[in-house]
Amino acid sequence: MTDPSLSRPPVYLVLPSLKISGGVIEAMRLAKDLEVVGTKVGILTLWQSPQSVPLSQPHFYALSSWSTRASLAIFQLPILTARFLRWRKLSKSQGADWVFTHYATLPLALLVPRQHRWFFIQGLEWRFLGRGIISKLLRILLLWIYRSSNLLAANSYLASALKAEGLAVCATAPIWADPGFNQQSDDIERDIDILMVLRKGGVKRLDLYFQALEWFQTQAPDQRIAVITTEDEIASRVAEMVKECHVRPDGVSAMAAIYRRSRIFLHLSEHEGFALPPLEAMGCGCVPVCRNSGGPQAYMTADLQEFLLPLSSSIEVVCRRALELSKDATKWQQMSNVANLLFQQGLTQVLKRPKDQAVIFSGSQSKSEPSESKPFN
Repeated sequence: MTDPSLSRPPVYLVLPSLKISGGVIEAMRLAKDLEVVGTKVGILTLWQSPQSVPLSQPHFYALSSWSTRASLAIFQLPILTARFLRWRKLSKSQGADWVFTHYATLPLALLVPRQHRWFFIQGLEWRFLGRGIISKLLRILLLWIYRSSNLLAANSYLASALKAEGLAVCATAPIWADPGFNQQSDDIERDIDILMVLRKGGVKRLDLYFQALEWFQTQAPDQRIAVITTEDEIASRVAEMVKECHVRPDGVSAMAAIYRRSRIFLHLSEHEGFALPPLEAMGCGCVPVCRNSGGPQAYMTADLQEFLLPLSSSIEVVCRRALELSKDATKWQQMSNVANLLFQQGLTQVLKRPKDQAVIFSGSQSKSEPSESKPFN
């Protein structure tokens, strides 16, 4: 009998770069899931990043060796577009599907026929630019393009948000943190009271993290604070404000080791499509206290909803809530157990997802005939 996967058209993921980020990591996982069912997957990047995720993907192609610089992108896009067109011609006879992941790839997406054009949506990208006129214009453009594309949402929160915009979601690809973060243990000393991950970007609200660090310095100097960041510039700014600063921890095991030493994970973003760090922390029994940026609603359920605070909450309110939980040993232990249990439950569901549902990338779906939204792995 012929293996049906052999007749499956290839899938190409188009990324701005391989810069270390949750979005890129989830794109890599999507590629691996597709390969499990025998789909050939290629990854194309437009630019290079000095801090890239480790790449095990064998079919990787870089459209340029240029570093990511927003000021030069507009001048480089015509050349990148011409190079992409050559790829399109090579793949045309294969009936390949193309998956785009970021608004920087929009010019290339428009060159792909609608029946083969997919967007893997991990966030409402116009919100990443704040609330100004550029954000509003991007929203109009994205929604217009999304209406003539196939949409794959990263979780139920995003699927609901897209449907509220009047968009048809072809499928959901519910993501979860790596199983390696399921490491709660009672024999590890929790010598970090508050842990934060600091990143650049408007909606990441780096300004609020610095306000929080200053609040703890003045109001609770006994709290042992640690920070994780991918940016050397941020590390140099916070080094004297915290007990520990970890720059680009190497892999899941290193990250998990930090989470297992921590009691509270403080997350202050304005908007997140999912936000992996709070979930990763939960697997290690570290309790998240988050501003309600959207994505955490997908996993901060049950008793943890108490620590999903409105965006309107002041930094003092958020920090005081984290401090109260940190000092209440009984309450913290209860929430730590709940966090790890919720992580395990979600992980079990994800691992049970039927692999054969990845065949939705067959080139047969189109926006004109959207399928019912269904799980995808």
